[in-house]
Amino acid sequence: ADWHSVPGWGDSFEIFVPRKNKVMPVRQAPLRLVAFLEAFRRVNEECWQEILAELRVMQAQKPDDYPRSRLLRILIEDFEERGFFGAIEAQAGPGRRKEMHWHRDGATGLLHLGITLSGKRRLQLRAWTEEEWTQELSMSAGHIYLSSPFLFEHCISYRPEEPTLALMCRFGFMDEEDSLWVNHLRGRDMLEVVQLLSVQLQQHRLRLPQLKEVRAVAAE
Repeated sequence: ADWHSVPGWGDSFEIFVPRKNKVMPVRQAPLRLVAFLEAFRRVNEECWQEILAELRVMQAQKPDDYPRSRLLRILIEDFEERGFFGAIEAQAGPGRRKEMHWHRDGATGLLHLGITLSGKRRLQLRAWTEEEWTQELSMSAGHIYLSSPFLFEHCISYRPEEPTLALMCRFGFMDEEDSLWVNHLRGRDMLEVVQLLSVQLQQHRLRLPQLKEVRAVAAE
């Protein structure tokens, strides 16, 4: 299933769905999930606003560089629309042992919040510096992680104990032409964006919302 998590987008909204590789209408996620993700945005608002401010500074530096300006416009619009973590893909894993192929996500995964609701999954990460670097994480119900799978190869394997349900929350890009262009974009300009995100995420101590904060959003 594919949903969106932005309160202001209403019951249905058209966003880019990576697994379909196109913009299509998706329904708003269940209220508790919308409230949780909006509360997560709010309790870490300072970080997102500083990222947005830095993106605007970058945009003003070279306004005549069209590819760079286009990239920054897409990201700025998404932050202004509260579309970060706005696209949700619900992934159901089989109740048997299975290992997926190694891959890197598209630019919708520049900021990615993964939520495991049931079952057990193993996430393997792989990157290269002067030599290969790998890491392995085991996840079960209640595990949540913030990452950027656009940047590194990874694969998921499922264990046979029980079926797995997980939510992948990514950027909700809105224009299809822009989405297809940016989702596989790599290069100097994207590197600068990645460095900006990395610095800001390291400078801020992000936290999950408390239950009372989620309930307050849900009650609005």
